[in-house]
Amino acid sequence: MSEGMNARGLPAELLAQLLATRPAKRLGIWPRKGEIRVGTDADFALVDPDRGWTLEREELETRSGLSPYAGRRFRGAVVRTIVRGRTVYADGEITGAPGDGWFVRRLVA
Repeated sequence: MSEGMNARGLPAELLAQLLATRPAKRLGIWPRKGEIRVGTDADFALVDPDRGWTLEREELETRSGLSPYAGRRFRGAVVRTIVRGRTVYADGEITGAPGDGWFVRRLVA
């Protein structure tokens, strides 16, 4: 979001295609995932396009704890994540319980 919308001026609709629909199609899990429409799982993130934040090394979820983006300032932040209609992340806190997710099989070979 920081790079796509804010730095390059890409429309939100194109970002949704690039970050949700196209990966879901590539992974063979579309149309169940990757779009918001009747009959899909209702997974989506609500984003504040103006909220600024800095990626801190302590917040990295990697084994190495390394990232070329550590210390970098970004604009645009996820404020809520909804999975199958249930909030699992809100304002920096994971609110979903372990086991809330499930394995999604490819719909195409």
